[in-house]
Amino acid sequence: MAKMKCLFNDLAGPNPSAVEATLADVAVLAWADWCRCVQKRETLEDCSIRLASYHDGRVDRAHKRLVRSLRALAAVRKIDLTAVQINIDGPGTTHSMGGSL
Repeated sequence: MAKMKCLFNDLAGPNPSAVEATLADVAVLAWADWCRCVQKRETLEDCSIRLASYHDGRVDRAHKRLVRSLRALAAVRKIDLTAVQINIDGPGTTHSMGGSL
């Protein structure tokens, strides 16, 4: 649990937005699941090829979830969430609030 908390703090960064904190939490859970799947696969004793293949697939799927969660976190950080454009008067008239577009 301490490793997960440390990883969350590293991924979320200082003063994370709610979206960043949620995605960092998802990434930490995906990392923990990937570690669990790898550990289970590595501790298999003599088993059938079918069972080994099943565990390899679990590791692959867990890794894909981890990578997807990290990519989502990176994508959110690239977006300027302070810039909002609201069109309330119809086409051609815009009012900007927040950062620049």
